[in-house]
Amino acid sequence: MDVIKEREYKIVPVGQNSCTYFEKKYGTPNPTIRIEERDNVLWPNGGWGMQNGNPACLLFGMRTGLDKMIPNETWYGHITTKDGWGFGELVCESELEALK
Repeated sequence: MDVIKEREYKIVPVGQNSCTYFEKKYGTPNPTIRIEERDNVLWPNGGWGMQNGNPACLLFGMRTGLDKMIPNETWYGHITTKDGWGFGELVCESELEALK
């Protein structure tokens, strides 16, 4: 699938820990994310894995480790909550499903 910036996609987590993470944080295991950019474009010096202290990167590292997921193409975007807050998240391309 070709991921297009500024489009919205449904997150379909590949592992149980990721489903639980999204369910607890957003109230659904399949939130909608608005994609902004590839991680290696946002952080050209090593991508998400080299960003010490960045909450989105730390949480993504925990999700991939717990679910034994090998990150392929990694994208950054925002998930808007019911309250209107936009939280930054990293997702693998394999976790994204195009909205119809």
